[in-house]
Amino acid sequence: MRRVGAICTFLLGLSSLAAAICIQQVAGRVVDEKDAPISGAQVQFEPGGKSASTDKTGALSVSELADGRYQATIRVSNRSRTIPVTVENGRLNPSTLRLTPPASAPDQVATARVVDKDGAGVADAKVTFGSRLFFLTRGDGRFEFRGPAGEYDVTIEVGGKTVRTKATVAGNKVQPDVLRID
Repeated sequence: MRRVGAICTFLLGLSSLAAAICIQQVAGRVVDEKDAPISGAQVQFEPGGKSASTDKTGALSVSELADGRYQATIRVSNRSRTIPVTVENGRLNPSTLRLTPPASAPDQVATARVVDKDGAGVADAKVTFGSRLFFLTRGDGRFEFRGPAGEYDVTIEVGGKTVRTKATVAGNKVQPDVLRID
């Protein structure tokens, strides 16, 4: 009976040792696209749901994270990114997790036209989309929009007249593609 107890104690000790070797404290760092540390970021490792917050130096430490492959999701403010990582012998790879800004949507390039009440093109009209994007029409009233897709309040100014309307830019098209100034 003592022999069975000794064997059980030995096996229990071995399993605890194995757990201690395989599950450990793992450290890493979170930085931005310029390698500046990001403080206050939440990093969650899946599977398992282990998580940690970064300190003011961007450092993080996760306890009881076993060797294996994980998806590390970094969240801070309105940004997030998921990065595949591995833990091997207690080391996080990559040890520096980079939170890059989201890829910006490509600018739309679209042609539209400003016309008068008779349908003739209006030259030298200033066409403003939102509050920052403005374009000047050519002799035939055409202009080339370059900017992000979206719905815009549009202001057309020419010869002392101002007209306000709305337009949508999507799929490299301005809708409506003919803007009328009467």
